[in-house]
Amino acid sequence: LPEKTNLEPLTISVIIPAYNAQSSILACLTSIEQSSFNINYQNRLEVIIVDDGSTDNTWKIIKRSDLLLNLIAIRQTNHGQAQALNTGISVAEGDIIISCDSDMVLGYYTIEQFAIAHKRIPNALFAGFRQDTPETDPRVNPNLIKEYGSHSDSFFAGDERIVFPISGWPNNMCLSSDHFRKLGKSSSLWMPDNDAWLLPDMVIGALFSLARSVFNEIGGYDERLVGWGCTDSYLAAKAIGANQYIIPLYP
Repeated sequence: LPEKTNLEPLTISVIIPAYNAQSSILACLTSIEQSSFNINYQNRLEVIIVDDGSTDNTWKIIKRSDLLLNLIAIRQTNHGQAQALNTGISVAEGDIIISCDSDMVLGYYTIEQFAIAHKRIPNALFAGFRQDTPETDPRVNPNLIKEYGSHSDSFFAGDERIVFPISGWPNNMCLSSDHFRKLGKSSSLWMPDNDAWLLPDMVIGALFSLARSVFNEIGGYDERLVGWGCTDSYLAAKAIGANQYIIPLYP
C-alpha cells in the first residue's frame, strides 16, 4: 500500500497514444478511472488520449465512453508514436507526465505510487513494469474492473527486465544491475541475446513517468523516429543528459 502523507500530491497527466486500440482502450481508461489516485484526487489528474489516425473503432469507443475522468481526447492523422506523444504533452498541465500505452491496464495504486515517488525524488525518471495478459483474464475486463476493482492485483513478473525471454545468464536485468545502479556512464549489461543493454534501454515506453518540466527542457520525443517504437530509450538518454536518475518503480 502507498504510504500515508498529509502533503498535497503532485498533479498528474497520463498521456496515452493510441493506434487501432479498440480491443484494449476501454480497459485502460477504466483502470485509470477506478484507480486510487482518481478516486481520491480527481481534480489533480488528467488523462490525455491521442488517437493517431486509427482505422478501427478506437475513436468511437473513446467518444462513447462514460467515465468519471478529466479526459481530453485528441484525434489526428497518422504521424507515429513520437508525434502523438508530443501532441499529448503539448496540452498537458500536470507536474508529472506518465507515459502509458493504450493496451496497459494500470494497477489500483499505480498512479499514486508514481506521484509519491516523484514527491520523494524530484529529479528522476521512474520506470514501471508490465506483463502480457490474455484478454480472458478478469483483471483486464473493463466491466469487472468497474464493478469489482479486479485490477487491484498487479503482477508483472513476466516483464523482460525481470525474466529475460532468452535462456542463459543473466536472466534478471534488475537484480544483475543492482536495480539499475550499475548501469550508466558507459556501463552495460550483456544479456543472453549477445547484446549490450544500456541504462536508457531499461525504460520501456509502455509505462514510465517524468516531470513535465524535464520533457519541455529536453524537447520531448524525437519526431524523426517515425512509426511506433524506439522512442522511449532515446528520450531516456536525453533525460539522463538533463541530470535525471533512472529508477525502477516496482509497486
